[in-house]
Amino acid sequence: MLQYAPATRPFASPVRPERADAVIAIDSNNIILFWSASAARLFGVCRDDALGRAAADFVDGDLRSASHLRTTAQRGDGTRFGVEADSEPWQVYGHDLCAVFLRDLSRHDDWLANWSDTFLSIELLLVEAESFAAVAEEVIGAIAHAVHAKVGTFWMLDEGERRLRASWFRSEVPLDSFRESTFELELPLGIGLPGRVCADSRAERLADVSNDERFVRGTDGITTAMAFPLALDGNVCGVLELAGDRTLAPLDDALEQMMTVVGRQISRVLDRDKAVAELRRSRQTYLEAEQMAHIGSFDRDLQKGTTRWSDELYRLFGYEPYSITPSIEFVVDAVVPEEREVFRERILEHVRAGTPMDLKCTITRPDGERRVLRARAMVLAKEGRAERMIGKTIDVTDEEAAARERRELEKQLAQASRMSSLGQLAATMAHEFNNVLMGIETFVKLLERRNDPQTKETAIGRIQQSLRRGRTVTDEILRFTRAAKPLRTAVDVRAWLRDFLPEALALTDGMTTLEIEGDGLFISGDVSQLNQVLANLVLNARDASPRGARIEITAARVADDRLDITVADRGSGIPDDIRARIFEPLFTTKRSGTGLGLPVVHQVVLAHDGEVRVESELNAGTRFHLLFPLLQNPNPEMRRALPKQVLIVEDDPAVAAGLGALLESEGVCVHVASSARAALGVLERSPMSAVIVDVGLPDMMGTELYDRIAEHKPHLPVIFITGSIERAQIEPHLVHPHAAFLRKPFESDQLMAALARVTIAS
Repeated sequence: MLQYAPATRPFASPVRPERADAVIAIDSNNIILFWSASAARLFGVCRDDALGRAAADFVDGDLRSASHLRTTAQRGDGTRFGVEADSEPWQVYGHDLCAVFLRDLSRHDDWLANWSDTFLSIELLLVEAESFAAVAEEVIGAIAHAVHAKVGTFWMLDEGERRLRASWFRSEVPLDSFRESTFELELPLGIGLPGRVCADSRAERLADVSNDERFVRGTDGITTAMAFPLALDGNVCGVLELAGDRTLAPLDDALEQMMTVVGRQISRVLDRDKAVAELRRSRQTYLEAEQMAHIGSFDRDLQKGTTRWSDELYRLFGYEPYSITPSIEFVVDAVVPEEREVFRERILEHVRAGTPMDLKCTITRPDGERRVLRARAMVLAKEGRAERMIGKTIDVTDEEAAARERRELEKQLAQASRMSSLGQLAATMAHEFNNVLMGIETFVKLLERRNDPQTKETAIGRIQQSLRRGRTVTDEILRFTRAAKPLRTAVDVRAWLRDFLPEALALTDGMTTLEIEGDGLFISGDVSQLNQVLANLVLNARDASPRGARIEITAARVADDRLDITVADRGSGIPDDIRARIFEPLFTTKRSGTGLGLPVVHQVVLAHDGEVRVESELNAGTRFHLLFPLLQNPNPEMRRALPKQVLIVEDDPAVAAGLGALLESEGVCVHVASSARAALGVLERSPMSAVIVDVGLPDMMGTELYDRIAEHKPHLPVIFITGSIERAQIEPHLVHPHAAFLRKPFESDQLMAALARVTIAS
């Protein structure tokens, strides 16, 4: 008898021997020369008892004559069962043998029927699964049960390291050592059964794992194994490995096709899980970034009335995430009372208009702490109907505090600079006023000596000229030293410049021209201060130009968001060394100049968030550019929101009468009181809509009077007026939006705008 010593892997069959349940070899006389361990298990006959016997004792039909055969076989105990046999020539030690690969069909129909039901249940599991991890072991169990496997393992591919690691494991019998060795393994592509399947992207079956190099861990009772790739669009993300004994279902085309579908579905769920995990990581990163930057986001459904906040937005308002129900009403209630109504109206205005929102507000947290928040949002509309408002909110408390400190420091530095110039200012004042007094005194003496009409006319004219000069000096010094805060309104540039033109013509003997390019130009400004700026520049242009030369004032939009007002002359120009100093206080090249005109121009323009630029060429002229931010959405209607009844508390009858007549011309009912006591009496008899109160009253300070009024009417609009007191002395009363301050003399437009503003704010 020929003794056979099998090689490690003696065949390479095109009929996929990995699907075989048993392998035997026969000679030309159909005598069995090789009997594998899997054949011993399948037929229940040991190797020694099978070798040398005829193949017909076990399998019906001529195995050598057909490459593929479906027939019946007989086990050692006499039971018969269906088999599928694939044969191919086999050369061993110079002998022509025939290798026969046998598959057990006895349970094929049963497991195929069971598998169809399992296939549907697995599909349902994967469709309804929140994540693959939640159903992984259940899916393993269902597949393993269908193919009669004892154990199943999901191997997942680490794309970075290109290695497989066991992620989920399930067994129907205790296999502790097998489980432990499975989770200890890291399989490179091509190594082990899972590694080979992952690398080749095709299913594979091992009929006998005991002596197979493709099975790289302990068997623990496992005799047979097969594995399937988990792939989507040709990209393998893992492998499902199933193992058991000889009852493990055969790997045929039907099973492979169904497992391909299952593998695709599993891959799709895993791909979704990966995307969800990445989304969660991104969201966590976003939330952490929001928390670090103190930025919260919101999404308001304007149709349903629901609002969603990010975690950080809850914290900005002083609450734990999701501990309260966010809403616009909640936000408005959190705003401090003095800002609440204005904030509410502005939100509603943006929603109605569908315009982007950029608002600041001060809120009070539950612990009493006040914080300043800035909210920026946009309204999304569909078919002209506002549907959503989305945006972000940032805590700017520290920035606001830093800005206030910076402004205070700048104010202190400016004050220090002004104080350091006090000596020079005093000398300038003395010089200028001595000239004024000298002019007056000279012509007074002349009048004492001569009393004829011509002398009187000449003297009075010169005295009036000196007085006007004195007033000009006083105005410039006061404006520079006090640095009055502009009382801003929405200024129609075309109307303002047309109103100023007569004054410019008077200053230049009719040699000023005005050109305005475009309509709808509005800036936020104090007309009185802006007129002073233009007057100073026109006077400088006149003095620098030859007699009769034209002065040009032009206004035009630049860069879409700024207004450029220019005052140009054709004079001698400014030398470079002098141009660098023209904005220095008290610096002048004029014989009769104070050196305060251009510093006042610079100061006022900066207070209006503007910029001054100078272009000059010797013997060709000079052009001053005043650049101001344009208002994008001016609201001139605000000026018309005047109160119905106003109490004027003023001890100067002329001032009271003038203010009263002005307000009555606008349809306002006016009451006048000359003292604080009289004012309290008027308020007891008649309800007022607003109060205009002089700070310096004969019986008490105007601020003290208003404190008494506020005890009963804390939100009554008030405008403090004075000709001498510093604004800082009444600053505590101006923290409320319904309070304002005007320094005498002021323009009628300033009064109307201030009244409208405090009335709306109240």
